[in-house]
Amino acid sequence: MIEHSKEEVELIIEPHVEEIRACVRESWDRWRASDHARHLHWKTVMGNAMCNYFLEVATHRFYNAGGRAYIETKRPYVGLYVESALYLRFKKGKRSLRTSNVQTKSAKAFLDKSQPIGALEGLTRLELVYVPTRDELDVERIMLVCKDKGRIAWTIDLLARAEPEQNIIEMPPQPAPQGSPAERLIKKTKDRADDRNRSTSGKAS
Repeated sequence: MIEHSKEEVELIIEPHVEEIRACVRESWDRWRASDHARHLHWKTVMGNAMCNYFLEVATHRFYNAGGRAYIETKRPYVGLYVESALYLRFKKGKRSLRTSNVQTKSAKAFLDKSQPIGALEGLTRLELVYVPTRDELDVERIMLVCKDKGRIAWTIDLLARAEPEQNIIEMPPQPAPQGSPAERLIKKTKDRADDRNRSTSGKAS
């Protein structure tokens, strides 16, 4: 079984980070606008609805990706297939990045690196995890998570990687003020008085 390292996955996923982030954001906006979000009683409803929204949004947004990334069913899984190398399952996560999975045989197999899955042969199996804010009004994290038998091996923060670099403008150093605060106040008052005197003298002439 081929297993890509974190560094290799970072290079593979880099061209698609912006689009993945946009898919999650659009899915979240749809969820927030839905009737289910206004009358949420069971947290599992959010997870199921978000997954459906994401699969629909990603199908359309990656349509013109030239086959480099697309939603594909690899029974019994449905996920995002990236660069013939990665297979991502979209999951809602807690702040610890733990996700809630119904412990089916297929769910356990997906997270067990020692267990081969014929349909995913040659692909690195990862979870694409979104974490809502505590008030569930926004998404605070979008992470790629590599797990093995429930243990988190490594993560990649897709929000941090998608943030544009900020240009830092360096201001020229300002000269340090001379004298004590009282002396500076007296000098400022004297300068103003001199300006008024010059102005008056100019009018008089």
